[in-house]
Amino acid sequence: MPKRRKHSDSVKFAAVGIGVLFLVAVLVMTGLIPGLPRLTFVVPGWEIYNVMGGLEIDTPTMQKLVVDSSGFTSPNEFTTVYIKGDFDDPYYGFPTIMVTQGGLSHVDFMGNSIPNDQPAMTKSVNVWNATEEKWHTVVLDYHIYMYTVTVRTVADKNLEASGGPLGVPAVWAHETLWPYEWTTPINSGGDHYGKEWAGIVWTKLVISPWRWNTDTKTPPNASYTLINGWAGIMDTYVFISVKNQVDNQYGSDGAPSQMRPPDTAAKMSIKATIPDGHELPMAEDDGTFANTQLPVEWGVVGPDTRIKSSVAQGYPCALGVGAQVAHDLFGSSQDIFPCDVAVQYTVRTDVLQAHDFVLQTGNPPKVTWPTDYFGWSQDFWTTLLNGLNPFGFLGAYSPLAWFIVTVIGIAFIILILLAVFAPWVLPKLFSGLRQTRDFAFEGTGRKKGTGRKKGKTRFNSEYFSLGRCL
Repeated sequence: MPKRRKHSDSVKFAAVGIGVLFLVAVLVMTGLIPGLPRLTFVVPGWEIYNVMGGLEIDTPTMQKLVVDSSGFTSPNEFTTVYIKGDFDDPYYGFPTIMVTQGGLSHVDFMGNSIPNDQPAMTKSVNVWNATEEKWHTVVLDYHIYMYTVTVRTVADKNLEASGGPLGVPAVWAHETLWPYEWTTPINSGGDHYGKEWAGIVWTKLVISPWRWNTDTKTPPNASYTLINGWAGIMDTYVFISVKNQVDNQYGSDGAPSQMRPPDTAAKMSIKATIPDGHELPMAEDDGTFANTQLPVEWGVVGPDTRIKSSVAQGYPCALGVGAQVAHDLFGSSQDIFPCDVAVQYTVRTDVLQAHDFVLQTGNPPKVTWPTDYFGWSQDFWTTLLNGLNPFGFLGAYSPLAWFIVTVIGIAFIILILLAVFAPWVLPKLFSGLRQTRDFAFEGTGRKKGTGRKKGKTRFNSEYFSLGRCL
């Protein structure tokens, strides 16, 4: 057997470096060491776009409007397209609230997608000009845009004291509506439990055109002169709303395929939402909210100065997390499983445009209901990649894809470390795999002599060494 070649110090250093970097990433993501500096987020590039504006809480114990990450405890993530934050203790009190949004779609009155240059209808409006003391006719195109905002809970729990023998309860701090930290047959106790979150989620709809053209629109009559361009946000309605439980990582009896039903003593709640067909509140983009957009200088063509081209839109709701509690034979609590909830608003916004220019939007994918399948691995990688999710097109299967990536990554690191520090292990490992394969084919009719000679294996150290390749 030939003498193994010694590995260079640089190769060993590179292998160790990979392992250290992976360990550091794990520690950062789990919060054991401070996180790395975050990059500056940018708003979507379309001429009309939606962006996060703020998260407002309004309860008897707290009134607060958060417009950046400093307004949260932990987690404290505030980006242009999603928010995830907690207002108080990370393990009890108000649950962590996460807000996500879909992109804008240009639609007709029925909600069906139509081309950007095709208005839902066109109308003419007579507007009195007090300076010139005469009426002006304004030709307006009626456009409709639709997008979805999802508000959900991500309830936390933390084991404060492990349960002992039968009858000794485990003590949990948690963010559910179960009004105890523990229960036994004779008493109940603790005050580190959850409470209902109530408030308004604010997103912003902004019109910021790259350019506009006033030369190709046909005037209504010979005396009409086209002057500049204009676009204004008229109103916002709830098109469809969905309220339900979130299928989270606790699943049913430990399997994330069914949702756990909450106990009678800890029912979940979703209330104080705006019903379908009703208007949503709109507020001025006056600097109160995040990601403030400077007003567009349209000129004098707008029919009314009170109509804005950038507004904040409010989504009120009150969310309470349910819980299922596990008890032992004596009725003492041993574990608690949060039952997260969510409300999903799909809203319709009406926009009027004067003269001939087209606001460009994207063609966003369909928004799905939130789930937490293998969520820990997806959260780790997407946070590490600063929100980038290359598997987003897989929808509900995206977390599973990230889980597989995690397993492959860990296996690859183990192989590298073995190749550097214990290269003699790999030939034995792969030789064992080949023997297992041969055993599986035994009796299948495979002729003798069609394979390699006995005693020769492709993974024998004489033929293969992963360490030598490095």
